[in-house]
Amino acid sequence: MPKGLIIPLQLAPDGTFAVTDDPAILMRQRIIDIVATSNFERVHRVNWGCDLQGFLFDNAVDHLMGAKAEQIRATLTTNLTYGKVIRVDMHPYRETTGGAEVVVHFQVYEGGPIATVATTIQPETQALPQGEMP
Repeated sequence: MPKGLIIPLQLAPDGTFAVTDDPAILMRQRIIDIVATSNFERVHRVNWGCDLQGFLFDNAVDHLMGAKAEQIRATLTTNLTYGKVIRVDMHPYRETTGGAEVVVHFQVYEGGPIATVATTIQPETQALPQGEMP
């Protein structure tokens, strides 16, 4: 299993950046990264990202949430190297105009427990990770 930095960045006791090899943590971080990235934002990875910033400025956002959630599920399924995306739910984020909450239900391994990660996307900001949902 690969190792990765813990996001948000943390320092280990020896002064280096803390890393983890926990697949659930790595998968949760990767999901938030993909959801928060715009298309063509990554050099040489044009299909990495869900382009939510462009979507949130569309006038028909509320009517297209289901279709966009399915597109996010397909993008995650294509870009995640392990685990399985079970379902993606998307709801308008009512605290600001034009925002959306994206909730991803996933399994780290086949037959394992289903975990959930949620993030809020707002037109003027980047993703705000909210962690595990009950």
